[in-house]
Amino acid sequence: MNLSNHTIFIIATLNLVLPLISFFILIFFAKKIARKGDWLGTAFLGINVLLSVILLLDLKFSSITNQQFLFPMDWFSLGSNSFRISFLINNISILMLIMVNTISFLVHLYSIEYMKGKRNYERYFPYLGIFTFAMIGIVLSNNLLLTFMFWELVGFSSYLLIGFWFDKEAAVKASKKAFLFNRIGDIGFLLALLIIYINFHSFEIEEIKKGFSLSFQNHALPLWISLAGLGFFAACVGKSAQFPLQIWLPDAMEGPTPVSALIHAATMVAAGVYLMIKVNFLLSPEVKIFIAFTGATTAFIGAVPALFQNDIKKVLAYSTISQLGYMVMGIGFESYLPSFFHLITHAFFKACLFLSVGAIIHAMHHIKHDLFLSGDYYDFDAQDMRYMGGFYKKMPIAFIAFIFSSFALIGIPLFSGALSKEILLETSLQWAQANAKNGAIFFYMIPILAYSTLLITTVYMFRQIFLIFFNKFRLAEIDPKAENIFNKLKENHWLINIPLLLLTLFSSFIVYSYNPLDASKGWLLQWIGNGQLATHFSIIPLLLIVSGVLIALYRKKALLNNLEYFKIHKNSNTPNFIKSIRNDWNMDALYYHTLVKSGFTVSHWISKIDSRILDRLINFIAVVNVIFAHLLHWIDRYIIDGILNLIIRVTKLTGYIARSIQSGKLQNYIVFLFAFIALIFIIIYYSSEA
Repeated sequence: MNLSNHTIFIIATLNLVLPLISFFILIFFAKKIARKGDWLGTAFLGINVLLSVILLLDLKFSSITNQQFLFPMDWFSLGSNSFRISFLINNISILMLIMVNTISFLVHLYSIEYMKGKRNYERYFPYLGIFTFAMIGIVLSNNLLLTFMFWELVGFSSYLLIGFWFDKEAAVKASKKAFLFNRIGDIGFLLALLIIYINFHSFEIEEIKKGFSLSFQNHALPLWISLAGLGFFAACVGKSAQFPLQIWLPDAMEGPTPVSALIHAATMVAAGVYLMIKVNFLLSPEVKIFIAFTGATTAFIGAVPALFQNDIKKVLAYSTISQLGYMVMGIGFESYLPSFFHLITHAFFKACLFLSVGAIIHAMHHIKHDLFLSGDYYDFDAQDMRYMGGFYKKMPIAFIAFIFSSFALIGIPLFSGALSKEILLETSLQWAQANAKNGAIFFYMIPILAYSTLLITTVYMFRQIFLIFFNKFRLAEIDPKAENIFNKLKENHWLINIPLLLLTLFSSFIVYSYNPLDASKGWLLQWIGNGQLATHFSIIPLLLIVSGVLIALYRKKALLNNLEYFKIHKNSNTPNFIKSIRNDWNMDALYYHTLVKSGFTVSHWISKIDSRILDRLINFIAVVNVIFAHLLHWIDRYIIDGILNLIIRVTKLTGYIARSIQSGKLQNYIVFLFAFIALIFIIIYYSSEA
């Protein structure tokens, strides 16, 4: 294929606007369209997948290596400053585009069956459409200001999707929490934009790169470059759930399960990592070290709470935090392509995991509903894994999909995650060894945290597999009626199974490399990295995986056979330390006591100062003003007005006298004249005597 630049631009533009068109059609006319328009939104995303594959094939088989297309357009002007926007289409953006479109399409397809009959169904698909539009905007944009606008739209649309069950208090709180925590990071994005424009007078990434290379090639980077890099990383910390802003992501599981697969496992949280890859040239060495430690710390502290979670979705939420930590860690030691590779593989196997557990949750809700209809009102949490078990017999496709995607998440050979994670683990060790030669032994903390996370990941994922799929259906131990309903469960609808099977395929190694132990020879890394990456399969990850499996097997009996383990009252004996870890290291409580509670305290004292000091001072000033006004009123009425009235009366009297003199009689005028002359002589006489 050899598409013209104009054709490529049209295809890219269609990729952007089709989800937006579906949003406007469905948000206004969904109730008038058959099936509330679910087929329309899904069809538009299917077209997007085909268009993005056409772009991939065109670039893949082009004679030019690492070909990229830049499409600049005039935007607006402010005085003498003109602003442009542009789309950048290259190997990385095309892969990202395919990932976003494919997962969004599969989530749409899956949701047609999963969300059928749910309340507010007509709002669900428009929300998916506007979210996909915003994500594609981030992927294609080569302008940082435009990227920020799409970035904010992603935050707003995720707020709508997380809080989709708006009559559920937990969902409303989770949506607010996600929105606010993302806004904290976005402050850094805004500051970075200001710094960049002041120094480069442009928001175009390619223009900034040129200006950067001309100004700072072979020179130490100034402080403002480090501040800009930190600003963009702050945005990544918020959006990609990095320490210390990661606590919004587990709560965001309150949204529908397909939403979790779309925005909190595959696309939205990956936006921060993708942003850092786009602006990596702005990162100073000091900032990169900080990023590497932040990523490794996030990977570890995200994995540990997953060991103690009982909610099936929260285990996956914490695993997402952990895997994002790996990607950010790779950004820190300049492994941009391995981080991007792990972003792609993680997107597919994590979406597969969420959609698999969605099928399980769907079945548990069905059991709960049927128990209610039979007159059994036993209330249980349909997402609590301790009530599950034995599902591998009833849902073999969901079981296979979960196994493949779990093994990919862990990094077991023959699965996609092993290819991408192995590179990051190996690079972390090499980076630490290189820095340790200069005496910086503490750099070994990064590979220690990274490899420890691998062990922990193995344990909690096998724990989850045992709890969900093996042994007997444990809810029946508490409520025997549930056994009959469980035995009548059937395989999932084809609209659920087709996305699961496709994502299962993407969780295997064969999609990315013919060699299950070396991704560097695979088409993806060969294409985006020109074969410059060299990887070697290490025995250390394999030993850690085997150790994790053995630990999980050792705990299997306690997990599956102890009825007290999954009864509701079991938490009373849980040690406080475990409770702290399970609740995200009590960071919510820490933020509450240090920020929220202190904020309320400060507000309380400000309120007291306002009511007891400022209000009284203002009241005193008001009273003084009233007294002063009364005094001015008295002065005005009795002195000023009195003087004026006196002057008026004197003037009036004088006028009256003068008027009476002007009688018009000549004899009177002669008398007045002689009297006046006599008065003058008298004055002269007495003056001379004196």
